[in-house]
Amino acid sequence: VKDSADYLDLEAQTLSLQHRKDDALAAIQKALQENPKEYRYLMTQGRIYQSFNDQPSAIRSFLLAGQLQPHSPDTTYSLGMSFFMMEEWDRAATHFQQTLALDPSYHKAAFMMGVTDMANMHMPEAKPFLEEALKQQPHNPFYHLQYGVLLSLQGDTKSGLQEVLLAKEQIPSYAPLHYHLGRLYNQTGDYEQARQELETAIRLEPGFPKTYYQLGAVYHHLGNEEK
Repeated sequence: VKDSADYLDLEAQTLSLQHRKDDALAAIQKALQENPKEYRYLMTQGRIYQSFNDQPSAIRSFLLAGQLQPHSPDTTYSLGMSFFMMEEWDRAATHFQQTLALDPSYHKAAFMMGVTDMANMHMPEAKPFLEEALKQQPHNPFYHLQYGVLLSLQGDTKSGLQEVLLAKEQIPSYAPLHYHLGRLYNQTGDYEQARQELETAIRLEPGFPKTYYQLGAVYHHLGNEEK
């Protein structure tokens, strides 16, 4: 029913996807005025705040939702994501671990545990989490990409490259993928391939400084000192 709380919840989610923050928040807050103890509405409000990088407000919403459903893996995972975005790695890991304790099949939490361990430079600890995520979602390109990055950082450049190439089949327009391919081709000495991938990454996402650094090194190896 139009203008019902459930309708407002769906409208808020749609407005958020359209990057209309104020309108999205107005809709979900109106829904919460009608039912302030509705778990779904609090989670929607938290996700809207999270998507616009207001993590403290997102955390407050998720904590309120957690009081209503204390054993929901969605809540602990969402809290973990907010702490991850704030680069509070230990608090993020705690919530991802809680999510997996509640639901071992929650592959996104396993993946984020691996990513969080990598952020903490705990590469050996990250590997089983990423492998578990891939076991549950073997065709997820982002999981293959992150696993390939991990393998390359552990010195297995060949296997890492294979994983990233698998991801490329599904997300060919994803700039970070081309950056990592360029970095890996640079490591293997395939400088022309590295140049192509890094130039593609810059076309797709011009504001990523690490790509320019890698491309500068590749141009050096190709003898193009001016570039």
